[in-house]
Amino acid sequence: MITRDDIELKKELRLAKLAGIDIHTPLPRVEKPKTTQQEVRLPKPTRRKKIRVPKEKKEVGIAIRQIAEVLKINYLTVSDWVRKGLLPAYQESWTYIINKEDLKTFLENPPNTVFNAIVKADPKEIKKLIGEDLVLKSFNYDYTASLLGVHHSTVLKWVSERGLQAKNHMISVESLQNFLRSDYITRVLPNASKPSNRLRLGGTEVKPLILSSEDND
Repeated sequence: MITRDDIELKKELRLAKLAGIDIHTPLPRVEKPKTTQQEVRLPKPTRRKKIRVPKEKKEVGIAIRQIAEVLKINYLTVSDWVRKGLLPAYQESWTYIINKEDLKTFLENPPNTVFNAIVKADPKEIKKLIGEDLVLKSFNYDYTASLLGVHHSTVLKWVSERGLQAKNHMISVESLQNFLRSDYITRVLPNASKPSNRLRLGGTEVKPLILSSEDND
């Protein structure tokens, strides 16, 4: 049975024969142009010479719990100092670590709220933390009053009248020395005419309070 496709095929063969095309010869292959890719050669990585650097002894920091135990305060209080930016620290795992020098600087001029805890703490334990005896360079109002032999309210009055300079309820050694050399003291305490002849204020110059660990030996 002849199908329509056979008829169409015969027509195409006739047309090809009339055109002089030999259908039995294969068509020439047209080769596609080869795209030449330039090979990019990366330079070989040069081996760096290993430089032996002597291992520096890394200073071991102090955890906030250690500070809290020595001062006998809550460790959250120490953590609060860090968050407020009063005590520089870096975070390690789940705790804050403080360097010895930063802790020493902080304890030398402590906040009013921790001054009494520092004075009552064991000087030996503080020395273990900072590596040396602590030298307090700022005092609170109570200690200043006891040092000068006056009442707490008297110190408050001097501060309010700006005769005695204070910062954050703390009085530095320098402020006390300037106060004792000023003319203001002769007006508030007539008996203390000059710093060299202070009756109620003692005869020695005000110096930083050294919490020596040798006192308790």
